[in-house]
Amino acid sequence: LASIHAGDQRAVGAIASLLKDPDPGVRVAAAKALATFGPRAKPALAELTQSAADDDASVRAAAKEALAEIDRWSHPEGRR
Repeated sequence: LASIHAGDQRAVGAIASLLKDPDPGVRVAAAKALATFGPRAKPALAELTQSAADDDASVRAAAKEALAEIDRWSHPEGRR
């Protein structure tokens, strides 16, 4: 998932849909992939927010990290 070109906005929706996959590993990979899109992943904020309350701790952590990364890149002063 992370190898998908982060400039391809069409991929955001497809990756966000994987946040509902029954396999926690797939959900973690989806959240991590969305984090690489930075602010271009904003259309997936609702799904990531839901994933931040997932039953699986690793999914929750990945979703929270993705939300933080998207937020950080949304603000010019937060960029590296």
